[in-house]
Amino acid sequence: MKRIILMLATIIAISVAVGCSNVNNFDKLVDDGMITVQLGNTITDCSETLSGELVIPNSINKISPCAFQLCTRIQKVVLPTGLETISNMIFLNCTSLESVSIPHTVTSIQEGAFYGCSNLKTLHIPDSVTRIGNIAFDGCVNISITYKGKTYTYANIDDLYEA
Repeated sequence: MKRIILMLATIIAISVAVGCSNVNNFDKLVDDGMITVQLGNTITDCSETLSGELVIPNSINKISPCAFQLCTRIQKVVLPTGLETISNMIFLNCTSLESVSIPHTVTSIQEGAFYGCSNLKTLHIPDSVTRIGNIAFDGCVNISITYKGKTYTYANIDDLYEA
């Protein structure tokens, strides 16, 4: 499995190197510990080049919505310690995603964050999370989530949103 580590100083170069669409007009800022993607300019459709494990460094504490949507060959994501919010649709339809490491600093998983991640199998949500947005895990048909001592599957996923 290929491991990709995003470094603060080289994030733009990596984005260009992996051949993701929208990179030519990519208005991406890495500043003050934040990955910002302007609306409509995301690292999308990376299915041919960005694959394996995606490790986001701990110097990043914010990632904008839709940042990695349709990156269909990412299999594992390690989110940075210090991240507080998993943004809306950040991993929308990342269909090969199997594993995500969520740090204890996360307090919110927003709407549609993992929507359509059909191969996401097991996920531990730390007790620090106090808000899980609607449809955060819709389309994750193989998922088993542990959260606050309970286990949720796709069959009872709506109960998770109310927890």
